[in-house]
Order: sequence, then structure tokens, then C-alpha cells
Amino acid sequence: MILSTRQLSLFVLSFCSLVSLSQSEVEILAERQSLIDSLYSQEQYSEVIPLLEKQMESIKGTSWEDTLYSYCYNYARSFWKTEGVEAGITAAQRIIDQVELKGDPVELLHAYSDMSWIYYEVGQIDKCLVVDSIAMRVSDREGVPTHLKGRARTYMGFDNAMLGDYLKAGKYFKEARNIFIEIEPRDSLIRQQLAESSNGMAVAAWHLGQTSKAEKFYLEALDWIGKSEDLLLMSRKASTIGNLALMYEDAGDLTKCKEYYNENIRICNLVINGTDDPFLRDEMTIVRSKTYGNLASMYHSLGDYQTSKLFLDLADQDRKQIMEPNDPKRVVIKQSYADIETAKGNYLKAESLVREYLNTCLEHYGEDSEYTAHAYTKLAQNVAEQGRTDEANSLFLKSIASYEKISDVDSDPDIALTYFLRGTMNLRAGEIERSKSDLERSRNIYLNNLGAQSRKVAQVDLSLADVFIESGDYEKALDKVEEALVILSPRFSQDRDQPGITDQLPHLLPAALYQRVQCLRLLNNKNIEIDELGELETAIEVLQTNKTGLRDEESKLLLLGAQKKVFDLALELAYEDYQEEKNRDALQSVLSFSEKNKSILLKDRLNNFNSLSFSGVPDSIIELEHSLLMQLQKDTLDDKEASQRSSTESAYNGLLKDLSSNYPEYFELRYGDIAIDIDDLKSRLLNVGQQIVAYALTDNHIYATIIGTKESHLLRLEKDSLTEEIFQLNEALRTNDIESYASLSHELYQQLFEPIKNYLNCKELIIIPDEELYYLNFELLLKEPSTSKDYPEQLLINEFVISYLNSATTALQFEKLERSRNSEVLALAPGFSDELKDEYVSGLEDSSLVDQHFIHQIQQPFAVRTASSIGRVMTANVLLGSSANEEAFKEQAENYGVIHLGTHTEINNKAPLYSKLILSKSSKEDGYLHAYELYDMELKAELAVLTACQTGIGQQHTSEGMRSLAHSFAYAGCPSIVMSLWNIDEKSSSTIIEDFYSNLSQGQAKNVALRNAKLDFLRENKNSEQEFPFYWAGLVLVGDESPMSIQTGIPFSWILIGAGMLLALFLFYLARRQGSNLSE
Repeated sequence: MILSTRQLSLFVLSFCSLVSLSQSEVEILAERQSLIDSLYSQEQYSEVIPLLEKQMESIKGTSWEDTLYSYCYNYARSFWKTEGVEAGITAAQRIIDQVELKGDPVELLHAYSDMSWIYYEVGQIDKCLVVDSIAMRVSDREGVPTHLKGRARTYMGFDNAMLGDYLKAGKYFKEARNIFIEIEPRDSLIRQQLAESSNGMAVAAWHLGQTSKAEKFYLEALDWIGKSEDLLLMSRKASTIGNLALMYEDAGDLTKCKEYYNENIRICNLVINGTDDPFLRDEMTIVRSKTYGNLASMYHSLGDYQTSKLFLDLADQDRKQIMEPNDPKRVVIKQSYADIETAKGNYLKAESLVREYLNTCLEHYGEDSEYTAHAYTKLAQNVAEQGRTDEANSLFLKSIASYEKISDVDSDPDIALTYFLRGTMNLRAGEIERSKSDLERSRNIYLNNLGAQSRKVAQVDLSLADVFIESGDYEKALDKVEEALVILSPRFSQDRDQPGITDQLPHLLPAALYQRVQCLRLLNNKNIEIDELGELETAIEVLQTNKTGLRDEESKLLLLGAQKKVFDLALELAYEDYQEEKNRDALQSVLSFSEKNKSILLKDRLNNFNSLSFSGVPDSIIELEHSLLMQLQKDTLDDKEASQRSSTESAYNGLLKDLSSNYPEYFELRYGDIAIDIDDLKSRLLNVGQQIVAYALTDNHIYATIIGTKESHLLRLEKDSLTEEIFQLNEALRTNDIESYASLSHELYQQLFEPIKNYLNCKELIIIPDEELYYLNFELLLKEPSTSKDYPEQLLINEFVISYLNSATTALQFEKLERSRNSEVLALAPGFSDELKDEYVSGLEDSSLVDQHFIHQIQQPFAVRTASSIGRVMTANVLLGSSANEEAFKEQAENYGVIHLGTHTEINNKAPLYSKLILSKSSKEDGYLHAYELYDMELKAELAVLTACQTGIGQQHTSEGMRSLAHSFAYAGCPSIVMSLWNIDEKSSSTIIEDFYSNLSQGQAKNVALRNAKLDFLRENKNSEQEFPFYWAGLVLVGDESPMSIQTGIPFSWILIGAGMLLALFLFYLARRQGSNLSE
């Protein structure tokens, strides 16, 4: 068992009191106390209670009576374990009442501290706050030592922070800090308290979006600790450094995050190995375990489940050393293992892990515990995913029963949420009446707890609308939607002039507007006039206001779900309008909806980075923006906070004006809504002989918009099994399955291209893909059914020059960037040779810090050859091996017109802005150049070439990682990027890229240069294995396709010709000399 600081101080005081008793009294009491301690450690609580009561009775009238308060925790906990939480609290109150009669405020503070600790252990933090509020008032009584006044406020800070009220938490931590700072001399205990209060202020500031202030307070906490080798202070240092790591993780700075996590682990190891105090050793083992858990969580959020599990194993190993097998704090880690298995789709394995945690909660806390209730709910959700609805219903009921034992049945939001989860589960299972009953119960509880204007009430109303739609009662469904809109619409009217402000449930209003249109279409009531498309455009406007980013995965999925429904229906309505009138406005709407859908997805990813840096925008401005948005985020306000809101809104509006005026590119990226105009696209993006083909995908259809310089068209195609076919095609390419490739590529041609062929009158196509189409290169499609022998003749590349755009919005947004360009090349190719890796490892002081991911990168000799060859056709600065590092890239890339990155590029579809290029390491950089880091650069390049991309994390048929990487280059100022759709053969890509550069140097447009390089490759490899599209079709051009002004070196062909001429002259000279000798 680990004793808290509170309990340790009580034990010490109790021990010191022994000296005032006679030896015989000490022996009797000590013998009984020894038995109590033994039974307590064995968790024989029913036997402990009478012994404790006898002990407390025995000390009355003795000098030991001053230690009565020290029995509070064990006495209360024993009752809790045998008779329930309320019995434990009642027991604690009995001791508190007796201590109160003695009139010593210090003893009373210790007793209240123990009662608060009981509430904390059972998860009732709101009651912790009540008890600690009383204790704080006691601490202000006369005669209480100053440090206890500060400590009481520290506890208040902890409580408010755990309840999510960081404004109040920060206030109390600051009061505590101001009290401790006045204490002289500052021994290690006071410095520890100062560090804790500064650390608390930092946590509060971080949660309020004040990142630089949080960093300041964290560093202040470290200053209080100093470079002391005192192990207790070092333990506090480790905790503070761990919090800094969490802050940097939240900000998206993985480099600093990992650095601080590693430092936290290093200090933990020092304390664990250096202390003789078993309590401190155990405490630091727990801290280290939490750090491993945080690292596991970080890698889980990135989709790297294997690494996540490795860190969970380390966390579990630590807990095994100091915790009993059935300790909930050890078994809770099973939930994290379960989350990994759930993410991988292994529901049965996840179920066994959650059951193990539930059984431990039942054993440790009993039925009447919030932890037990939560475990029941988690298990119910798991079982529901497996389709076992009846069993899930039973588990949800047990969860509700547990909550009911510890809270108010009519107002507890946890009970309301559990009914809501059960109701939506039953709706999915078709249990309409059961769903309706659960949802109505949930609504009534939310009404009692939050009031009629709560968004939670609106959320339930929308689910009830779904119930009525399923039962065919469309009028009742419409009534429920209208009730929800009464709650939701006023907030949108208030916020629409303040872009970026998002309430806590941002998916509700767009979902409600979608459902309203859906109900009216189902009713088909000709007497109700409604602009259906206008309603959905309002829903889209709501989606566009979500600029703050959602932290939890469930909220993100809900918002994405609402977004998909809205856009799918909007595209359908716009197409219906087009079919009726063939007008330009409807065609314009389809293109606009598709573009807005992509824009919102990208902005959501950007907004998940609280402290993402942007080129030209001071970090202080971005932090102020985030802080104001966090303050405006609260859905419920007390009177004081409500009065402060108007001033916060005024400050936010002023900031928006400043951003719009002084940082227009950033403002456009975060808040802009570029109206896509077809005529604008024609004039700014199309040249003579070019057409745009923009695809938009919904669940059932593919919308193809064909835009030419003179006319435009809109077609709707059937989607069928498009996603699966593209996945199968890419698998056929990877496995060299020519027959499957030939069949699938022609089927996709018939589905995607043949219907639009008659509308194409140009040979240059600019394709704007959508969703899984980003992973299809149209060049490899086959126009006619083909065999393994004749398929090359039917390739679409033979007929068309094809390039791609990330989106029309991005192309227009960055087409107008005015940056001076130069024509020189920066080429980097680490190569990942054994020598490079050995050099890296030998430079590390601690071999345990070796980056195994870097060590296992595949060698790239052909990438090194290609980078070296660039200098033959262009003026280039070539960095190879260890010189091709991230630090060098950041220092030099802004000076070049072409950036060649001959290295591994990992596309992350789970966390797209963590897509990364892998370069060599240096003292300042870890070698991983992430997409989000490019936003803080100002490139002058016209072209970036990435020679080897591969999907490292996330689903391969989604495209967010690739799109985010391309967008980050575009925002940084590079309008064109050549990248690969799969991990293509290194040798063949090197050959194609070399020819591509040669073509560029001759003045060919980028799209033409890349196509010609591929056609040359096909001719040179005719009838060989390399003719298969896997070897050449992976490389695509995304972005601006216009020619470049290239500063050439001496062309390699000229060097060969020159060398040949010199050789011929030399041979001629030798022949003449030999002939002359013969004549003599």
C-alpha cells in the first residue's frame, strides 16, 4: 500500500505521541496497533473495525487522545469496504465530530483531509470539493501554520481542476503559491509545495489555451526545485516534466513531447534506483508507469497500435511490481489494452479485458461505485458492437443501478447518458419502443439537471426524431426536430458573425437541419414550402464555423457523420435541380459542395493543433486566438462568467479584424470561405487544350463535373463497389497480379471514365479526386478488355496528359501567392546506409534511446544516385547521407526553386498532419519532418519531388494523409508536388525522376515532362516485368502543371558527346602518328 503525503504526516505525528505514555500503556496500545495494521494490510476490514473502536476508546483521557484524528482514514475505509461508501463517510464524520470538540484546527484539518481522500478514491470529486471547502475555512482559523493554509488551497485547486473548472483551479493554485512564497526559510518541503502550486497554475493555464503562460509556470516549478539532488524534490521535478510533455503533445510538437517524456523516465529511474524509501520508490514507479501510459495513448492516437501496446506493457510491468493483482489502479490498464483491440476490430479480446476490469471494480468497490458503473457501460458498448443487444441492455441496466445507489436518479447526467447510449443502441438494433422509452427517460433527466435550453436535450430530441422516422411517423419526427431547432438556432444566430466559436456539440445543428429536410421529403407535403437546398447550405455554414477542433474521438466522429449526411443530400438535391433545368447554378452548387466538404475536413485537422505555428504569424497571436476560443467554448456559465463573456467576445472580434488585415493568408486558411466560381476556374486554372474533371463521392453515387474553357457538364454515376475495387486494384499492383489488374482497371475505366469520354475534347486533363479516388492513377486504366500481353496498348496514358489537384479551393487560394522564385535545386537523400546508422548510434550517450524506427529504414542507394545525378542537368546543392538532415532542410529549403527529397515518406491517414518525411538526424532535430512543420516555413520552390511515399498508419483507402501533406507544401508556398501513390520500386522511380528533370530542363510543362518520362520508361522496358504499372504509375503530379524556368548545369548528354568527340580526336591523332611512323 502507498501512503499519501497526508497519511505519512499523520503516521509521523502519531508515532511521536507515544513518548508521553507509560511503558505499559505503550506496549498494550502498540500491540493492538500492530494487530490492526496486520489485519488492515490483509484487507480484513470487518475485524479491523472493532479493534479500531476499542483503540479509540482506550486513548480517551490519555496523551494519545491528541492522535484521534489519525484513525480517521483507516476507520472510514474499513466501513466503506464492509458496508458501503455512505457508511464509510458516516464513520469519518463521527471522528471529525469528536475532533471538532477538542478545538484543535490542525487536527481537524487532517481529519477532513482523510474524508476528502475517501471521496476521491470512490470518484466523487464534487463531494471532495465540498469537504475541502470546509477544510479551507478551518485553515483560516487562528493558530493554523501558514503552510497548511497554502496546502488547503492547493487541495481546492486539485478539486476544481478535476471537475474541469480551470479558472477557479488557477485562482486557488495562485493563492497557495502566494502563501508559500512568503514562508522563510524555504526548506525542501516548502519548495516542494511551491513547485506543486506553480505546476497547478500551469495545468490550469494549459487547459485555458494559454500555452506560453503554462510553459512559464512549468518552468517556474522547475526553478523552485532547482538542480537539487534531493530525491523528493527530484520526484516533483519528474512530475512537472511529465506535464510539460503532455502540453507539447497536446500542441502537436512530438519532438519536444518525446524529449520531455524521456527526461521524465530518466529522472524516475534515478529516484527509483537511488532511494531507500519504499514509499518514494513506489510513488515514482507509478509516475513512470503513467508516463509509459501517456506514451501509449499518444501512439494510439496516431494509429500506431503496435508501439502503443509496447508502452502499455511497460506500464503494466511497473504496476505489477507494487500493486496486488486485483488492485483497480493496476487492472484499469486493461481498458487501454481493450481500446487497442477495439480499434483493430478484435471485439472478443477487448471484451475479455473489459470484463477483467469490471470484476476487479466489483471486488474492490462493490456495486455502488462510479468506477463500477463506468465499467458496466464500457462492457455494454463492446457487447453491443458484437450485436448482442439483449446482453448489452442488461449491462446498461446494471450500470444505471450502480449510478442510482450513489446519485440522484432524477438529475444525474451520468444516468441520463447511460439511458441515451442504451436508447441509441436499441434504435440501431430496430428495438423502436425500447429505444423510445430509454430516450424519453434520458430527456427527462437532462431537463431536470440542465434545463429546457440544454443542447443535451436537443441531442435526445434528434434521436427521438430518428425513432419516429423508423416507425414511419414523420410528423412526430418533424415536431421533435423543430423542438431541437428552437434550442439550437439562437446560438448559431449569435455565433455566425464570430467565426470559430463552437459549442460543445457542434454536430447537432447541421444534423437537425438535415433531419428537417429529410422529414419534409418523406412527408412530401406540397403545402409546406421550403428551400431544401437553402436549409442544407445553412447546415454547411454551421459546419464551417467549427474552427476550434474537437479533442475526443467520439465528438469528431459525430461531426464527421453529420457532415457526410449533409453533403451527400446537398449533392443529390443540386443534381436534381440540374436535371430539371440544366442550369449553371446547380452545376456550380455541386462543385462548391464538394470543395467545401474537403475544406472543412482539412480545417478540422489543422484545428486539432493548439499551438501549430504558421509562417509569418507570431506565435503569440495564435496563442491569443486559441485562448479566447477556449474561453468562449463553455456552454454553461455562472453569473460572473456570463458578465465576462461580452468582453471576451469583443477581444475575439478585434483579433479577427487584426488577422484579416495583417495576416490574410492565415485568416483565409482558418476562417476563409472561398466561393468557387466556375468562370474563375476557367480563367485562372485552365489553358487552351485543358479540361478539369472534378469527382465528388457520396454513399451511392459519383458526381463528375467536367469543366472546359467553353462549356461544362455534370454527370451522376453509380458508385457500386468502387472502394473495394480500388483497394483490390492496388493489391493486384502490389502483388504483380496482371490478370486481376487488367480486369479491374478496365472495370474502373467503364465506371469512372467511359461515361465522361464524349464530353472530353482536350488531351490535357486536370483531375480533382475525392476520397478513395486519391489513390487511383487514371493513367493506368485500360480502355478495352485486355490480356497480359496487349494491355499496354490500352493504357489511358497513351491518350491523355493527366495531372491532379488537391482541390480547386487550394489551387485558387495559393495560385495568387507572390513569392520570388529561383531556379536552383536542393536535393536531399539520406540513403540510410549502414554507415549512416552506425554513425547515429555511436553518437548517442545512452544506447537505450536508439530510434529503432530510424534504424530499420530500408536503404535507398538509387535515391542517392538520382540526387547525385541532378547536378548534371540542373544547378543543384546535393546533400547526401548525414548531411541530408532535417536541420539542413529547414535552414536551406527556403532558398531553392526545386526541392528534391529522395527519402522515405510515411503517409498517416489516422493523424494526417503527422505524415512525415524521414531525413537524417542532427543535434537539433529528430529527422522526422512532419506535415504540420511545413506550415511554419516560407518556401520559394515551384516544385517538390517526393520519391517514395508509403501508407504507414491508418486505412490505405482513405486519402487524408496525402491531401494534408500536399496542402502543407502548398501553404508553405510550393504549388506543385510530385509524389507516389504507393511504395513503388526505387530503381524504376529513380529512372523516371531523372528523365523527368531532363524534360523539365528542356522547357516541358511539369505534367508533360512526367508523362513523357513514363512513356520513355515503358518503351525502354517493353515486354519486360517493369512494363507493369506498379513500376511507373505510382508517381503523380499534384498542383500547378506549368513549365518552369530551370537553371541548368552542363547537360549530361553534352558531356557524353564532348567526351566522345575528344576520344575520336585522340584516336585520330594516334592513327596519324602511327601512319607517320610506318612511312618512315
